[in-house]
Amino acid sequence: TLELGKLTEHVEWWCVQSLDIFNVQNLATVASRCGAVQLLDAAMRFLIANLDCITEFYAGSHLSRQERASFYRLGKEDQGKVDEYLESIRALEKRVERTSQWTHEPLPNVDTKGLNLEVSHKDPEEYTRCMYDLLYLALQTDSTRFATLMLESEHSSGSEMWNYANYVLGYKGATHDIAHKRPTESGLWDNWRAKQHAYFLERLRNTPEGDGNMLDQTVVVWGSAHPHASHNTRNYPIQVAGGNALGFKHGNLHSFEGEKKVPLANLFVSMLHAVNAPVKSFADSTGMMTELMG
Repeated sequence: TLELGKLTEHVEWWCVQSLDIFNVQNLATVASRCGAVQLLDAAMRFLIANLDCITEFYAGSHLSRQERASFYRLGKEDQGKVDEYLESIRALEKRVERTSQWTHEPLPNVDTKGLNLEVSHKDPEEYTRCMYDLLYLALQTDSTRFATLMLESEHSSGSEMWNYANYVLGYKGATHDIAHKRPTESGLWDNWRAKQHAYFLERLRNTPEGDGNMLDQTVVVWGSAHPHASHNTRNYPIQVAGGNALGFKHGNLHSFEGEKKVPLANLFVSMLHAVNAPVKSFADSTGMMTELMG
């Protein structure tokens, strides 16, 4: 009988030599119960490396009469755990297959006419729209399914974005200070920002995809980490657009204050569920943001 530490050293050799997937499953179950992390890791790595065999095993083709008898001698709780673990392996296999298929699909031809990559920060509208165009093209070509874009400098006075309001409005102070001081130009600045974002949303809406358009299939969150002339962590102004085909509904203004207060992370949980990447929680979430869902 090998000690647990010795068994950990030999588990991969034993797994490969025996190719007894059912016993490896038992080994993983025992290791999990005993807290033997290294042993469990070795067993899991073996199982992941043999996904094809496991799929057949689950279907029954790898179960000998003796193995089936051993399986049914397990208690219901242990049988349930083995089934649950195998289901997780099957789910992993499907994800690997989807990813592999996606990475081998040729990118579609797209019209890049009008895309000026030499645009200067001195022309904030053209520069901002160029960034939105690149984001749009990345989604249209399926080069990515997720992207973030920061449109204003929150800190660095060395960034040209610090001067955007100077170029657009002739504002004399730093662009960042508009959120703090709320001068008369602040409304004009908010309007200018909204127009640039609307440009991006229009591009998504005007692009057919499936039975609708790209905006229907895309959830776009636009907001600021500077809600009340100060950097705090509550009551962010957030706009959610798109995602009609994913279960989101629009046309309402929600105020999550007082008894209605919920973490912003609830929105992210709802988004993940909408794009078929469900999670039980994210950060400090307490559930789904059902107010936005149809």
